[in-house]
Amino acid sequence: MGTRLLPATKSIPKELLPIVDKPLIHYIVEELISAGVTEIVLVTHSSKQALENYFDLNFEIEQTLSSKSKYEDLELLRSMQYDNLKVMSVRQAKPLGLGHAILCAEPIIGKESFAVILPDVLIDDISCQLDKDNLAKMIQNHEATGNGQIMVHPVPEELVDQFGIVDIEGADLEEGESANLRFVVEKPAKNDAPSNFSITGRYIFGPALWVELSKTKAGSGGEIQLTDAVQGMLKESHTFDAYHLVGK
Repeated sequence: MGTRLLPATKSIPKELLPIVDKPLIHYIVEELISAGVTEIVLVTHSSKQALENYFDLNFEIEQTLSSKSKYEDLELLRSMQYDNLKVMSVRQAKPLGLGHAILCAEPIIGKESFAVILPDVLIDDISCQLDKDNLAKMIQNHEATGNGQIMVHPVPEELVDQFGIVDIEGADLEEGESANLRFVVEKPAKNDAPSNFSITGRYIFGPALWVELSKTKAGSGGEIQLTDAVQGMLKESHTFDAYHLVGK
């Protein structure tokens, strides 16, 4: 609902708030395309039709720009019509949490592996010397091992109660490396946190997540928490890796 960004989000979906000249969702789609993703499912709400419209053609605007010879602006708009990219949407009727939002996409995704991307987290890895960007590397790791993937990065210890926190095998995890995940906990107290590695809004799951989400009960904030579902899967011997973000 974007309540932390009111009053702007009273009428504008938070995913369309701009960073310089592009909205948040635009950066996210560019990240997905860079990672080789060709099908995107937006989980939206009835108040977010503008989000669905953003990646659609707007004939009237294009005609106006063309008639006024504003070809640079026209080319900018047309650059968003990515070849071979399918953007679909499904609605979450009530704000029942991230886990519930993901579950809304099950009828479209089915038995395929999939990535979960939170569009209020932007990643800058432009200055990093990666053979592949972060998301592409996570996909590659999943395809090689079959393990679920969760992106993490360290946060100051006094802020651990604001994030989902992971416990990993081994005290040190360098950028671009992965380690086996022991367990996850949503917004722990500082003294209870197993580490200062926070979940960073990038995940790779197999279809086993659907079964776990369907039986996950409401947790923190009265919402169905994704971290609770992941913890349930870990208890049932599903394997996850924590991938250390490269960049900021």
